[in-house]
Amino acid sequence: MHEEFNDNGPNIVGIAHASLEFEVRTMVDELGLTFPNIYDLHGRLPAAYDASTGVPSYFFLDKELRIAHEIRGAPGDVNVIKEKLIELQREDVSPTNN
Repeated sequence: MHEEFNDNGPNIVGIAHASLEFEVRTMVDELGLTFPNIYDLHGRLPAAYDASTGVPSYFFLDKELRIAHEIRGAPGDVNVIKEKLIELQREDVSPTNN
């Protein structure tokens, strides 16, 4: 999805906070993830977005960095995430690069 949406749509960023940093780096390498991944050492982002209740959590931010959509927990179908990204494109509320 990162390759599909990277040039003309929402930016995808992974944020890890519930694992050790070396575990996250290992997983990113093993999975060959091509989107940026951030390790949130102090868990500030989950608190800022009230994301402490579920891992994984998916937050779709608007241009003002407000939550436009969210998915708590792993969706049963990866197309659910893709549909939210397409919806953001349609709404012209794609996230910024911040």
